[in-house]
Amino acid sequence: MIAVVTALAIATNADPRAMLFFYWAPLLTGACAWIAITIAPEHYGCDAVPAFAFETTRSTISNAWMRWFLWGTNFHTEHHLHPNVPAPRLAELHDYIAPRCAHIEPSYLRWHARLFRELAKGSRG
Repeated sequence: MIAVVTALAIATNADPRAMLFFYWAPLLTGACAWIAITIAPEHYGCDAVPAFAFETTRSTISNAWMRWFLWGTNFHTEHHLHPNVPAPRLAELHDYIAPRCAHIEPSYLRWHARLFRELAKGSRG
């Protein structure tokens, strides 16, 4: 990791404009944004450990494009329960275990909208 950070620092110092355009801007606007949108709902507002995965994780049904983009890992509870199940098969597993899941969200957009409403009211998920 030290070598990677050092290489990034040297490259940024050598050609800041190119690094900003080709590395830093895409990283900060692309990957970080998608990660924030999809990772936050996975555990936020769920029960704290040492509870079982049915209570500590959330699955998000979402739309077909998001399921494809995330390789099916939007079914996060299923992933925690059975990490060896291939991601494209997690939806099938979800159909089987959904009645036991404490936290299922229909979409990422709805989850974020609900969170912002709760935060605006002064409560925290």
